[in-house]
Amino acid sequence: MKTRQKEFNYPQGQSNSLTSYEGNGGIVLGGVLRRIIIALERGDLAKLPFSDDVNKDSQLLMRRNVRDRVSALAPFLTYDPDPISCSATTAGCRGSWMRHGFR
Repeated sequence: MKTRQKEFNYPQGQSNSLTSYEGNGGIVLGGVLRRIIIALERGDLAKLPFSDDVNKDSQLLMRRNVRDRVSALAPFLTYDPDPISCSATTAGCRGSWMRHGFR
């Protein structure tokens, strides 16, 4: 996030809807040395440290997939295989996902 590169949002007819994340979460990538260290840990040494799309204010979201996020947060639960998207009509659920977890 906070890069020059737009991200895929969803298909829209013959083209794609693109977006930029506007949140404030994530790990700040900072300067070249920090980017190299993060790239080594993420296995992305060929692109991340040297990309023109990344700047000192760019941030990295480590777990973008809802399944990965929830499993990392509460690994002691067993989860329903499919996350559920909250509809826009549900109060407070705009752009949110739910996942049923069981003990």
